[in-house]
Amino acid sequence: MKIITLSQSAAEKFTHHEKWAVISITSPGEDLVIFQCPNLQHALRLMFDDVNKIREGFRAFWRGDAEEVWDFYDTIKDDVDLLVIHCLMGQSRSPGIAAGLEKVLTGTDEVWFKTKLPNSRVHQAMVKVGMKRQKND
Repeated sequence: MKIITLSQSAAEKFTHHEKWAVISITSPGEDLVIFQCPNLQHALRLMFDDVNKIREGFRAFWRGDAEEVWDFYDTIKDDVDLLVIHCLMGQSRSPGIAAGLEKVLTGTDEVWFKTKLPNSRVHQAMVKVGMKRQKND
């Protein structure tokens, strides 16, 4: 499965001719993105702030979020060829998830660190949860 990350504005306009899935990330209080593409098969909506540490007044990504992403991945992996992950700018939160998925699934996450700035908290949680799940399988 191919994984791409997009900004919110690009995601709102996104279309794809094959079956695809999306992980839509917004900050608390932001409007949800509405997708118009008929080939969208699955959607996971997450709401957390782009923070690397727990800070008062902010909702940080945590292990439960990573578990939810991995559960979603397990549900879609045999059904779609493309996973789109988007956040506001497409530079930190969504690449954090993408890099974590790729690290566990392929052994490398290099491409995400060459072109984006993956959120380290998101990335680390995704890798930690993904590796634990692989070990238990």
